[in-house]
Amino acid sequence: MLIAGFTGLVAAVAPPLIWNGSRVATWISAIGFLVAVYGLFMGSYMTYGSRIGKLRSREKLLDLAATLRPWTGEEILLDVGCGRGLMLVGAVHNPRPPPLRRPVITRKLPLYTYDV
Repeated sequence: MLIAGFTGLVAAVAPPLIWNGSRVATWISAIGFLVAVYGLFMGSYMTYGSRIGKLRSREKLLDLAATLRPWTGEEILLDVGCGRGLMLVGAVHNPRPPPLRRPVITRKLPLYTYDV
């Protein structure tokens, strides 16, 4: 999105310089300006969401889980394996993290069981 924003910025600035006073240049410049505003805004929003927003949401969710049932250190955490383990890493960095267990897939049941 940031690339689209910068491309729109070039499309907003270049046509009036090339075709001075042309109606086509005005339309291309206006469309380029809209693409630039949208692309730069959405690119910035997506960067913020992936760098800062996810971490804040993770901390709020883990704090909510700790208020509902405080960590005792006896909990078993299971990372389902989709993503990069953001929640699991956040849970491990708590003051009293629960022990980690590796899930084992059994042949009889299609569900995960714990390796204890």
